Amino acid sequence: MPAFGPFETTHHAAEDRYTKQEYRRTGDSGLDLPAFSFGLWQKFGTDYPYETQREIVPHAFDLGITHFDNANRYGPPHRAA
Repeated sequence: MPAFGPFETTHHAAEDRYTKQEYRRTGDSGLDLPAFSFGLWQKFGTDYPYETQREIVPHAFDLGITHFDNANRYGPPHRAA
């Protein structure tokens, strides 16, 4: 398995991962965006063990999630979104 820094990858992406997601056309642009995205901010931290955190993102990807929002703030005010 290839090593990436201190981590090794053991995940093999699902073959049908891109067909599981619903996409929606954006105006007349021809751009299709996923109907769902996965917001990562405040989903991790000390609430879940690190091993669980590392399993969540690849699992979401296998379920068809292709947009991962990792912005650390929206606002003001804090947590307004």
